[in-house]
Amino acid sequence: MSKILVFGHQNPDSDAIGSSVAFAYLAKEAYGLDTEAVALGTPNEETAFVLNYFGVEAPRVITSAKAEGAEQVILTDHNEFQQSVSDIAEVEVYGVVDHHRVANFETASPLY
Repeated sequence: MSKILVFGHQNPDSDAIGSSVAFAYLAKEAYGLDTEAVALGTPNEETAFVLNYFGVEAPRVITSAKAEGAEQVILTDHNEFQQSVSDIAEVEVYGVVDHHRVANFETASPLY
């Protein structure tokens, strides 16, 4: 099984980055999943301040999940494919952690 990438929406803000970092850690520590928090853009100034303040390294920026060798992803702070990674339709969405209403979202398998 390849690494599961965990990321928020494009043009990430503090909740997109924070939820990705936190959930990747939780999934790894509590469930033994091979996860990595990544970002779909450079963190904004506020988010960079928060990460620096708490001594947390900013997730690396990606543009394609498949190019990273990922077959599965976990979405945080979004569930609309148009806000996600460019090749979202080519990978399995393993899970979603979001507080927004669900819109235009469908998967072939159950989510966790």
